[in-house]
Amino acid sequence: NGLNWTDLGRFPNLPALRTARFTTVFGKIIGFDGLDIFEIEIVGGELKLNYLQNNNLEGGTMTSIIEYDDKVLISTTCNSPSTNCGIFIKDQQDFLLPKR
Repeated sequence: NGLNWTDLGRFPNLPALRTARFTTVFGKIIGFDGLDIFEIEIVGGELKLNYLQNNNLEGGTMTSIIEYDDKVLISTTCNSPSTNCGIFIKDQQDFLLPKR
């Protein structure tokens, strides 16, 4: 009945968050929806979203994000004819760069 859970906070009411999928990568909570990637931080009991760079993923929809050794693998499916669909790999430090 949720009696032994601690409520850390609520996400902002954003459409992307209603359908986001979540995973952990290198001990960080990562959310993704469409082409948006964000890290979730818990700061003083509040949830904070930090959007991450998603360069060169245009034209697809992310289906999974996993860590592999010291890298991150991102899989995408095509929404339309595009050359940017498939499996992409990034180094850990590049994956966690904030979106500008």
